[in-house]
Amino acid sequence: MNEIIQTVVPAIATLLGGGLIGKYFAHQQEKRKQGTSEFRELMIERKNYTTELSERIDELEKLIETQTQIMRQQSEEINKLRMQLITLENSANDAPLPIWLKDNNGYMIFLNSYYEDMFLTPAGKTIDDYIGKSDVDVWGEEIGEEYRGNDLEVHYNRKAIRYVENVKVNGVESAIEVLKYPRFYKNQVIGIGGLVLRTAASKEELCG
Repeated sequence: MNEIIQTVVPAIATLLGGGLIGKYFAHQQEKRKQGTSEFRELMIERKNYTTELSERIDELEKLIETQTQIMRQQSEEINKLRMQLITLENSANDAPLPIWLKDNNGYMIFLNSYYEDMFLTPAGKTIDDYIGKSDVDVWGEEIGEEYRGNDLEVHYNRKAIRYVENVKVNGVESAIEVLKYPRFYKNQVIGIGGLVLRTAASKEELCG
């Protein structure tokens, strides 16, 4: 019996100290440490993500606020331009000359009654046929491109320029001397205005 005890006890001690059981407990302890480390990393990652998400939300809120301010300013500017256009209409309709105003894209936004009487009525058109349309839409490509080219020159030079242009009504060509000028708002060109100074049968007559 003593011999058996002397053999088994050292074996158990060996197992408990550095053998299989010891390794098992060591492995379990290492797993607990690893799990704690992974949990800490997960919490840190979650905190970083939450911080990043909060910063992005702040940026979006600032962007929305900025866009709202821009839209409010644009709305105020549109209202001011609308009032200017109303004032222009009231004053220009009384002027004894054909007068018009186009936007920067070449679309007509205003014509007075003198222009309608002199050029549109003989062609079987009305002001409504021109508003929102380009010169090419109303007068055809050749004459429309001539008008548009002169408008762009006025826009580029930011000053009034006189031109002698062609006009065709019911297939009959004639010439007009016009003064085209830029319309400004806060030092920005917002459109091209124009008025007819003289009419003649041909450009040579006006230039001569």
